Amino acid sequence: MAIAGQFGHVGTAEIHSRTQYEQTQAQKSELPTIPKHQETRAWDQKQPCDNPEKREQADLCQQWRMAKATEELVTLTDRQIRLTNIEIFALIVAICFTAWAAFAAGRAASAAEKTVGVAKETAERELRAYINYKQGAIGRFDSGRPFAEVSFQNYGQTPAYDVVGSVEVKFTEDIHMDSFPEPDQKSRKQFGVLGPTAFYSSVLTLDDPSLTQTQKDMLLNGKAALFVYGSVNYKDVFDRPRTTKFRMIFGGDTEISDDFRFATCNKGNEAT
Repeated sequence: MAIAGQFGHVGTAEIHSRTQYEQTQAQKSELPTIPKHQETRAWDQKQPCDNPEKREQADLCQQWRMAKATEELVTLTDRQIRLTNIEIFALIVAICFTAWAAFAAGRAASAAEKTVGVAKETAERELRAYINYKQGAIGRFDSGRPFAEVSFQNYGQTPAYDVVGSVEVKFTEDIHMDSFPEPDQKSRKQFGVLGPTAFYSSVLTLDDPSLTQTQKDMLLNGKAALFVYGSVNYKDVFDRPRTTKFRMIFGGDTEISDDFRFATCNKGNEAT
């Protein structure tokens, strides 16, 4: 009995020890065995594509890549927009500068054109021919056949061409006569070319009708006037037509000179 009991006691302890050992081994068998040479690291969600191990991680990796690409695209687009804005601003500045330059060039061209026009007009005024009345008088006033002589001179620096003069004489008791008829075509005389400083004279007899002694006395006493009037037409060196109109008076309210010269009227004298 003692032996049986002893064996029985020993068997029970051995069984109990074996059970604990099996439980310990079973617990150890449930844990994964990690090789000593293999290192592990935590999975980083901020960089999921470094070590994806599951499908969810792979999907997150793909989403992360798409988000990263979108972020880079947004950055690139923002840079492109900024560059485009800079280009637009530069284009606007260039357009404004071009417009200003064109405006300034237009004003300069206009000013230059005006300057050229003024210079041209000045040159024409300085160089063109000017035919004007020079002098006039009554010749042989005390004789029975008096005459009127008037002279015209080119005071310009270039010749006058196609010179044509018309002169008329008018005796009247209206010493302030203001309206005169146009010169008769028969009085027109051609003088051709009249060079600088050159002059010509026109002579008109006063005997058709002749001046009577009574009329001469009226002229000397200021009760009558003898008018000489007409025009000179010509072309200057620039082929521009020019006209000089003149009106002279002897007697009336003018002073009588010793050589019976004509005086210039206040009206009727103009030139182009």
